[in-house]
Amino acid sequence: MDKITNGTRIEINETGTTLYFQPGLLYGGPVEHDCNLQRSIGYYLEALLALAPFMKNPLKAVLRGVTNDQKDPSVSLLFL
Repeated sequence: MDKITNGTRIEINETGTTLYFQPGLLYGGPVEHDCNLQRSIGYYLEALLALAPFMKNPLKAVLRGVTNDQKDPSVSLLFL
């Protein structure tokens, strides 16, 4: 979220039990992200596809990581 917004604040306490989230403006633009290898790229694409139409600038996302796993939709399924 930090990379596609302007002014977002995300804070997690030391024990990981409290999350503070202050939303910013959906800015878009070019984004590069190395995805966690425990989740497929489809996990990240679902959120980006839902938010992209509302961004101020066109979104150009480059995601690196696993393209398919048992938990998340495959990248190819998202674009059928």
